[in-house]
Amino acid sequence: MKMIKRMAIALGLMALMVVGCGGGKSKPPVIPEGGSAGEVMISGTYLPLNGASQLSFSSLFNKPLVIFLAGQFCISCGEETDEVKSYVRNKVPVNVNLLTLLVAAVNEDGRDWQTEKKVPWGVGTLADDLMIRKYCPAIQTPCTLVVDKAGRIIFSENGKVLPSRLEDVTGVKWEY
Repeated sequence: MKMIKRMAIALGLMALMVVGCGGGKSKPPVIPEGGSAGEVMISGTYLPLNGASQLSFSSLFNKPLVIFLAGQFCISCGEETDEVKSYVRNKVPVNVNLLTLLVAAVNEDGRDWQTEKKVPWGVGTLADDLMIRKYCPAIQTPCTLVVDKAGRIIFSENGKVLPSRLEDVTGVKWEY
């Protein structure tokens, strides 16, 4: 078990080196040829921490979705999480879905993150860094995405994003 934990930590460190942990702003998500802003659709699955099998992002499109892509050892990712927790007063908004996804991580990493950070909203893991490469051109964490109810990415930015700005971008006053 210790060997598996060490391997997971080593893989996490390598992923961090690949993905990066930065504070710079990115450009909007890459728009497919012939498309326009707001037409980039998010797709795929993530692994929740509750022991369930992989879930589709589309299951969260019933209200605006804010996705925080984070690296396990990314200091600014932890700072962003703390700012959002403070803003929501350690509650989960009822009219917006919040989801933190650890990039290039395993579920044990996600459980450690959720426990250490005391995150009240959903936390999951992504086994690779494809999502951050696809939707965050700066290819570094933290990266925040806002997805509308149709599954379109309407906001993508690297670096810490103020929760009040996310509330503006989602277009709804977050209720608890």
